[in-house]
Amino acid sequence: MDLSLVRTFKHGEAIIGVLSLDGNRQCYTLEHKGGEVPVGKYKVELTFSPHFHQLMPLLDVPGRVGIRIHPANYPKQLEGCIAPGLSFQGDSVNNSNAAFEPLFTKIKDAIEAWQPVTITISEAY
Repeated sequence: MDLSLVRTFKHGEAIIGVLSLDGNRQCYTLEHKGGEVPVGKYKVELTFSPHFHQLMPLLDVPGRVGIRIHPANYPKQLEGCIAPGLSFQGDSVNNSNAAFEPLFTKIKDAIEAWQPVTITISEAY
């Protein structure tokens, strides 16, 4: 499974992007400007998050630890991670939990079926 995050614009402390799954748009994304994941391709795994007390997607980013995809609505809730949202307004995404749940299920199903999951991050601004 191939995830693709294309960063589309910056607003305040936020970077807003679009996340696609195998070429099909899934949701918007939010990252904190200055803590964003470098452009590149990364393996995605599921590991237990002590912060969230459950399995969460983890990006294998060299030189960084604990970079996850998780629900959040504002840049101040992120420290280098990526938050999905169904829509965005200014420097925030809306309905992050509603965007996260189906995305998490698709990632989990792929990993349980022994399919490699990757995310490619690029910029369009």
